Amino acid sequence: MLKFLLNKLVLIVPTFIGITIVAFGFVRVLPGDPILALAGERGVEPERYQQLLTQFGFDRPIWEQYFTYVIGLFQGDFGTSIATKRPVLDEFLTLFPATVELATCAIIFAIVIGIPAGIISAVKRGSWFDQLTMGTAPRWLFNAYFLVGPFAHYPVFRHTRLDTCFRSHIADVFLPAGNRLYADR
Repeated sequence: MLKFLLNKLVLIVPTFIGITIVAFGFVRVLPGDPILALAGERGVEPERYQQLLTQFGFDRPIWEQYFTYVIGLFQGDFGTSIATKRPVLDEFLTLFPATVELATCAIIFAIVIGIPAGIISAVKRGSWFDQLTMGTAPRWLFNAYFLVGPFAHYPVFRHTRLDTCFRSHIADVFLPAGNRLYADR
């Protein structure tokens, strides 16, 4: 068992290196200039362009950029969001609790519905319920849940009295993704 754990721990290093190379490489092979994307439609003066190249380190060799990136990761510096101008780690920590809540609700929902449905299907093998669950269960695996949540939320809570009744956290539990879209109303 100890040998197995040590083997897995040793594999963390090449896996980390591979993931960071792939992530860094994907960002670098995207079409377009990151400085011009940051400037937006207004564009940027040539002097300011050179200043931004130096500020973000794009004027350095690619291997030096990679090592700066990895050192930043170890120090907890994931960069700055271009959209919000805030540190990416702050953005992540702000939104991560909603992700955990959504995943927890999905797991609970799957257990509460899936286990009883599986037991009933096993006991009543070949029945209409078994055929229904065996026919619909695989389809749920291929649904784009980020689309199903808002679409399911809209008719249920948007135009009914339930919309005002379920403004509390209860609505988040039933349809967390969809309810978060309407949280600013």
